[in-house]
Amino acid sequence: MDLPPFIRIVDFPVEDFRIVPDSVFSVTIDREAPDPFEVLVQRLCNYLGIPDLNTRSGLKKVHARFDEINHSLNAHFNTALAIDDPRPPLSICFIWSRWLFSHLVKLLGDENTGNLVVIFLDWFKPDDVMHASGIPLEFEIARYNSQIASVLRKHRRNGKIVGYALRVLAHTMPVVLAADDLWAARPNLANEIAVTEVVSAILNIFKHPTHLSNDILQLSLVPLLRSCVSTCREQCKELPGVIPFFTS
Repeated sequence: MDLPPFIRIVDFPVEDFRIVPDSVFSVTIDREAPDPFEVLVQRLCNYLGIPDLNTRSGLKKVHARFDEINHSLNAHFNTALAIDDPRPPLSICFIWSRWLFSHLVKLLGDENTGNLVVIFLDWFKPDDVMHASGIPLEFEIARYNSQIASVLRKHRRNGKIVGYALRVLAHTMPVVLAADDLWAARPNLANEIAVTEVVSAILNIFKHPTHLSNDILQLSLVPLLRSCVSTCREQCKELPGVIPFFTS
């Protein structure tokens, strides 16, 4: 039967469908690893030529090639769904979440957009979501604590921005600090979540506390500082002002 002229059948080669080969995910994973799921994500990133998402320099490279990389991820995502392969879509969602959190942190330094981050966290409720390995999703946000601490230092006299940043820290840090399995799996966790930088930035805020509301002081700042210092005493004991606070 002849087809109408507006219908064309095109025989695409397999590689044009952006199918991720089984070899990318055919790897023996150590289930005791800090985050076994991340092994799969890293292999997909290597296969697609995506820079390291765990470093600031890698994220900058990703942002510089955003359109190209995002187009590739969308193509692989849709193709994998079409052939009922759940592994690429799950891994790609993880990659997108890294991008999301890296951009969210940038919003904190602006009075008009900082509150969007707080609203997002209230809506998203990451404390109810776990990685496949049982790692709380708050850890993904806590990876950017160094940038959040930088926001606190830069805007320490701006009550609105400080309040936004402290709410984010108060939302994520208690969960991460209390995650015993996470500490056992990642001995360097205190450095990964920049505890020393966070505590130093918070102590600096105490030099100009008058612009903060009592709610921020009582519900976010003081409890956050107390939990950081009590959990990571070794990392914090050399910081000026910690001992007077801890003994007060």
